[in-house]
Amino acid sequence: MTAPVTFECMYRHVAFVITSVCVLILALFASVYASIAFIEDGNTSLEVFLYSAGTIFVLVILAALAGFATHRWTIEPTGIRIEETPKVPFLGITRKRAIAFADIAALRRLESALDIVIEIATRDGNVYRVMAKREFVPALEAFAEQIATTAESVGHKTLPMTEGLSFWNRPAGFVILAVMLIFALLIAVTTGWALLDGGLAQSRNGFFAVVALGLPFGVIYLIYNSLTRRWRVLKLLAKE
Repeated sequence: MTAPVTFECMYRHVAFVITSVCVLILALFASVYASIAFIEDGNTSLEVFLYSAGTIFVLVILAALAGFATHRWTIEPTGIRIEETPKVPFLGITRKRAIAFADIAALRRLESALDIVIEIATRDGNVYRVMAKREFVPALEAFAEQIATTAESVGHKTLPMTEGLSFWNRPAGFVILAVMLIFALLIAVTTGWALLDGGLAQSRNGFFAVVALGLPFGVIYLIYNSLTRRWRVLKLLAKE
């Protein structure tokens, strides 16, 4: 396979989106509690809740839109030209930088949920990433190999591909996964209670009930994958 000189992807900031949604859901619960506990007038309480719910709904949509960006890497004779632009204008940070091969401290391969990510860490502490779905991983890995080959061909030291930890393999990621598990359990318990009470007896609700009851198992699977990936990577790093 001949790797392309330029690799472009739709980068999904999944960690940012899910973290934002979890925080906003907690804010919604807090607003509901505050409107009930501290506001005696029922009409005012309802008005506060509706304003809060509307604001949080808009913020969830903005967070979801801000999670998409276009990342483009181009291999040049002296380094890598990186361009990162938000998919929706003004909803994200634009970064453009030319990184010399001599300024690359590490070239890493990460696993972020179902995506494979290639990460460049620079000597000044910045990191840049491109990702690919499973079917496009060979092209991404070939591109990363070409980066290392090009750097070596112009006299720079070899850039070995190392395994790295993504957000979901670090403590902050496990906290978010734990919050997701709590939400999933609440939804599953509520759905199970409704089923026992006959509230979801209609056939059209059956699919949603199955999904709701299966949510905790899906999150547990993600936690298991994240933990095993963390143990595997730390074991490899300990040997180096």
